[in-house]
Amino acid sequence: RAYKTALALGRRLDMDVVRSEELREISAGEWEGIAFDDIKRSYPREFDTWMKDIGSAICNGGESVAHLGERVMRFVTDIADANRGKTIAMATHATPIRAVQCLIEHGSLSEMKNIPWVTNASVTVLEYVDGKWSVKAVSIDEHLHKLKTALPTNI
Repeated sequence: RAYKTALALGRRLDMDVVRSEELREISAGEWEGIAFDDIKRSYPREFDTWMKDIGSAICNGGESVAHLGERVMRFVTDIADANRGKTIAMATHATPIRAVQCLIEHGSLSEMKNIPWVTNASVTVLEYVDGKWSVKAVSIDEHLHKLKTALPTNI
């Protein structure tokens, strides 16, 4: 979905789109393709961590949120360093956005549980100046009008 969003934006702006696995959603391992209520039943301890302290969560057989945060933060920083003074658009998913926002605002993922999920297809604006990140806007979604959707409350 994120790649399709990037392609639509690229067409609109007459720009090339470069696909990167570094922006992918968390690798959920054994959780992949399972409804959240079923994850809660099958992996109660791990799902409880996801709900109460997501920054410390690890998907069974998959990726930790810490690894996801490091992966995405490293990638966006490398892109920003290589394109200083330019505006860059990236399309990704809710967990990477939430992790990056937390890392920028708090320096670690310990407060990620307090950072709300962004709405689907919303825009988050980050600024990178002199090697320092700042969050300028989060979850801008006015452009979606009645199409605005959010993640379910059970995640």
